[in-house]
Amino acid sequence: MYVDHPRFDIPEDNTILWKYMDFAKLMSVLAGEALFFTRLDKFTDPFEGAPSQANLKKYPDIYQEEYDDNFRKGVERLYKTTAQDIFANCWCESEYESVALWEQYARGHYGIAIRTDFQSLKSCFLGSENVYIGRVKYIDYYKEYMPDTNPFYAALHKRKNYEQEKEVRVMIKPIRSDIDKPVDESGLYYKINVNSLIRKIVVTYESQDWFPKVVKALTLKYDLSVPVVKSTIATQPSWG
Repeated sequence: MYVDHPRFDIPEDNTILWKYMDFAKLMSVLAGEALFFTRLDKFTDPFEGAPSQANLKKYPDIYQEEYDDNFRKGVERLYKTTAQDIFANCWCESEYESVALWEQYARGHYGIAIRTDFQSLKSCFLGSENVYIGRVKYIDYYKEYMPDTNPFYAALHKRKNYEQEKEVRVMIKPIRSDIDKPVDESGLYYKINVNSLIRKIVVTYESQDWFPKVVKALTLKYDLSVPVVKSTIATQPSWG
């Protein structure tokens, strides 16, 4: 279930959110009635869950006599362990579709985008495990210090190179049953109410005319009654 975190930057309830994926992943969401959460250290960005370089430069001054080689190794171990314990599902905050994210996550003839809003997203989670949601803040990792008093902060900061993603992150932090072993090797599924989540499905502008009909048939098979439309990004200009 969704839980407000007092320190997180969260969108307004009517904020539009997008998730780009291929057709197979849409089938997974509908058939499994679940969203997949990736373990933080399994994302492609090597800085996921890491402190900024500005943090690392300031630690010797902050901790002074305490800061030695063992302290540094302990900090590194703490961040790496936290990155193994946090799982994230990512959305893009935007009123409009993103050509860059179509290309990155739903490229080709069978891409789709789920459109929802923040109110629908936070209300869709069915499990008892706490779910937290927050906007990602994009910083210069070599110049800017990030807060480090909460384990989620490293998961809510990314380098400015990723700023075009306008990411809103859904996160869970399951409790380890074995302190020496991560909860899962790559990720895990969280049960959702699909009808509560999905407000519209947009089919890629690269698709052929028959593909939206297939997607619509799939939604009806799983009792999901939402608009299925083709992206207008490739629409030709009208000269009047």
